[in-house]
Amino acid sequence: MKKILLILMLVFALGCSDDATEPSENTIVGEWVRQFEIGELYDFQTFTLDFRDDGTCISIPTSEKGRFIPITNDYTYQNNTLVIKSEECDGVDGTYKVEFRDNGIELKLVHDDCDRSDLFSGFFEKSVKFTF
Repeated sequence: MKKILLILMLVFALGCSDDATEPSENTIVGEWVRQFEIGELYDFQTFTLDFRDDGTCISIPTSEKGRFIPITNDYTYQNNTLVIKSEECDGVDGTYKVEFRDNGIELKLVHDDCDRSDLFSGFFEKSVKFTF
């Protein structure tokens, strides 16, 4: 009985950490979704950023009427700084600081001379994909 209690105590002591809600390895690769309140930004409901390993990011806004046409952006991510470049903004860079928290990322505007900053600035939750 003492061995079982000792094992359980070790599991709880070593299995818990302060950053349990942060995405593993603080990688930006993956899908992140920002939820909008009704009327917060035009008629958008969600804005999804799909960061891929190849340096591209697909951004997809949705409204109650459906999905908009996905936009392909190029990105670099280094030292918690995200730089986005897209043809829709004539190649102008947008720079954002990235903070990992609460199983998501907060994108904070550093500078961006393009209208995309309204969509890109904010908290994005890690998208959960179900596979069957």
